[in-house]
Parts: sequence; structure tokens; C-alpha cells
Amino acid sequence: MAVILEKVVKTYGSKELPTHALKGISLRIEEGQFIVVLGPSGSGKSTLLNVMGGLDNVNDGSITIDGFTVTTMPQNELTRFRRKHLGFIFQQYNLLQTLTVRENVEIGARLVEEGGDTDGLIERVGLKDHAHKYPYQLSGGEQQRVAIARALVKNPKLLFCDEPTGALDEETAKEILALLQDLNNTLKTTVILITHNASIGQIADRVIKMNSGEISDDHLNQEKRHANEIHWG
Repeated sequence: MAVILEKVVKTYGSKELPTHALKGISLRIEEGQFIVVLGPSGSGKSTLLNVMGGLDNVNDGSITIDGFTVTTMPQNELTRFRRKHLGFIFQQYNLLQTLTVRENVEIGARLVEEGGDTDGLIERVGLKDHAHKYPYQLSGGEQQRVAIARALVKNPKLLFCDEPTGALDEETAKEILALLQDLNNTLKTTVILITHNASIGQIADRVIKMNSGEISDDHLNQEKRHANEIHWG
């Protein structure tokens, strides 16, 4: 699922005092790529993810996903498109505390007509023995695994990850990154992961660096590393 951005502009605030979050971003992401978007706070990376995922509107420019121009879709059509084709993983796990692991994942499956194998995905993310537990009974890394399974049970063609390891310790974070790498390799899901941790860029096919609402660097990794091999920083 290719993603094409053409001169995308996003501003916040008033006309008198605008904040330019994205300054005419043009970008093409190929199907099946593992992309890491790097940048400090305020660089525009979260805004970039939000507009690509249809979670926020642009002020100018266009975004096309798999041939569909999402920036001109009516809201109800955009909601259906997002539900059917896109998956989201956030730093906050956003699990329903009154539901078990299995029930949380099943919610994702119910959003689409042909959801994936709930039990199979729970096993794949290493939570087979925890399927009947509640979120408060799990560690942070385990809760993030539930969030990943919930996103993937929809069989999304494109997976957006917003600082998915930001609240985790190094060992657990590497486990989550290794899981995302494995899913990208085996399911060929396009992954776009944003982070401020430059070390994570080592696991990507391609690294996009942002600063002050613009792309400052965009390069393919000559030597892609496994998550377990990276030097944390």
C-alpha cells in the first residue's frame, strides 16, 4: 500500500499567530517498507503521522493511500477507510480495563468484515497464557503486545506506530520492535514508526528525519539491523 504526499501543509493557531507544523511535505512511501520517522519534540513527526492516518486534516496539499485521496474524502467515508485499511499503535495502550486480553483484541476484529484469527494473533505476540487476564494484570510490554494484536487483527495494509516503545524499558522495547520487524517481514505490512530515539532508525528500511516541520534527511539504510542488535540511546 503506497502512500503519496504532495506539498502537504498543516498549521495550527490563528491567522495572526500560526504554528507551521508541516511546511509543504512531499513524500512517497512504498508498499511493504518499514519506515522510521525521527525528530525532536515539535519537529512535526506526530503531525505527519496524524495527517497520513486521517486523524487530522491538512490545510493544503494532498495525501493518497493505495490510490485513494484521503484528504478529500467525506468524514464518514474516511472513517470506513481508516477502519478497513489502517492500524494504529500508540505509546498509551488504550486498552479497555474491564475486558480481557482476548476481548480487547476481538474489538479490533469486529471493526472489519473479515477480521484475522484472534487466538492465533494472541499466541503470535506471546500472550497465549494471558488471554483471560485483564490489562491491570499485565506488564507494560505485555499491554503493548495486546495493542499490537488488536491493531493487526484487522489485517491492516498500513500500520502507524506513534512512539510505541516510549514508555518501556530497553529490553522490553527491543522485544516490541523485534515483533514489529517480524510482522513486517512475514505479513508485508507497511510500517511507519515515529520516535525521538535515533537508535531505532537502525531497524528500518528507510529513515526520514524531520526538523521544524520539514524533512531534513531521507535515506535508505545500507545495513538494516535486527532490533536485538541495536545500541540503545
